[in-house]
Amino acid sequence: MIRTEPIPGSEDLVRTYSDRDMVIKQDQTGNKYIEAVDIIGNGYTYTETNIPIALLDPSSSYSALEEINNLKEQNAMLTECILEISEIVYE
Repeated sequence: MIRTEPIPGSEDLVRTYSDRDMVIKQDQTGNKYIEAVDIIGNGYTYTETNIPIALLDPSSSYSALEEINNLKEQNAMLTECILEISEIVYE
């Protein structure tokens, strides 16, 4: 869910972010952000995407490369299972 909150110590800035740690997209421009800081009342609105911040944030312990490697491993296991099944079926 999108959250917007005032920035402590500032009278005219707000921070917008996803409370589910997803990338947000500015509706007016289509630009994507981990979080946005705007002047109060600027009229920008945001939508939560289905992209986890962890895939983009290099400081995260979880990275896009790790996700790609996990998917490659899963693909290799599935391919092996399919080959084994096809050998049984065609024997």
